[in-house]
Amino acid sequence: MQYKLTDGQNKTVAVLVKEIQQIPVYMSSLELDLNQLGARPIEELVQILGAIRDNLTELNLYNNSLSKKTGAELAEAFNAIHDKVTRLNLGFNELGTKTGEELDQAFIAIRANVISLDLNSNGLGKKTGEELANMIRHLPRTITHLDLSNNHLTEQHLWAMLPALRLSNIKTLDLGDTRKYSLKLKTELIGPPLLSQLLENLGHFSQSPQEQNPPLVDVIPLVPTM
Repeated sequence: MQYKLTDGQNKTVAVLVKEIQQIPVYMSSLELDLNQLGARPIEELVQILGAIRDNLTELNLYNNSLSKKTGAELAEAFNAIHDKVTRLNLGFNELGTKTGEELDQAFIAIRANVISLDLNSNGLGKKTGEELANMIRHLPRTITHLDLSNNHLTEQHLWAMLPALRLSNIKTLDLGDTRKYSLKLKTELIGPPLLSQLLENLGHFSQSPQEQNPPLVDVIPLVPTM
């Protein structure tokens, strides 16, 4: 069950912490979206995130102005989140305005139990392909689902990222509307020889749920490794 916290920008840190600590233990998801938490001093942000109890395994931080924090501050904030969170939504936080080094610093601090990470609508297309590849390398290896939709990623971005994706444990990659990519790229993504060379660990190449066109393929079978 979900608990939605609202109007956080107009509440003191003490009030927010108390409200979070009083969330019933049968709740499993905390919706903190649209609360402008990134506009708060880092000490308050850490205090708020650190108050989340470990019965809450899904955390939504969508649209919280997190780009106002430095890479080091983001790392401190992410490290404050307990290690039972398995699904983390960081969408629409303008993280693409951070440097590549800041993104690496922030994402390496995400706890290792996260299996689903949503980075949609963060302007990551502003980064170079190599910066995005490094970002992938700094994500927890526990992540099996990654949402990169609505980030204006080009074909060049994807080609640069594929080697890092291959070395990850990501099985579901959401790129949003794939109609903008060339037939050549889509053919290479879903078929041999790059299926075995680049996508051996990717179990699914999907589109955003809101898109009407079907995914390029339903399932890419995993290639057994010796």
